[in-house]
Amino acid sequence: MAVTSLLALQGGKPAVCDPIEKYSSIGEEERAAVERVMASQSLSGFYGSWGPEFWGGEEIRFFEEEWADKFSVPHAVSFNSATSGLIAALGAIGLGPGDEVIVPPYTMSATAISPLFYGGIPVFA
Repeated sequence: MAVTSLLALQGGKPAVCDPIEKYSSIGEEERAAVERVMASQSLSGFYGSWGPEFWGGEEIRFFEEEWADKFSVPHAVSFNSATSGLIAALGAIGLGPGDEVIVPPYTMSATAISPLFYGGIPVFA
């Protein structure tokens, strides 16, 4: 006997039937951190040229140290955007010309463009 299962959008039973409760992960600690950054009048402290500010301001360096400690890793690097993070990640794995990278077809353009930065080939799946 064959079992047929329809997706909810095709008339099947939804996987989640009860309303999802509202949850906020922002508390006093996060509010205080935002207020500290705003009071410093420097959102990141990054400069685009080589020098002490190249690594970011005090809050950015503190954030990276805390993140590395939380995950027990020697280094954590923050980026100004997800695009920069994708480009750096592909560079870190040594992506080169002709290497294929599987990317989703429904996404921001940076997902497919990042492999092109190194001559890689985005493959939509």
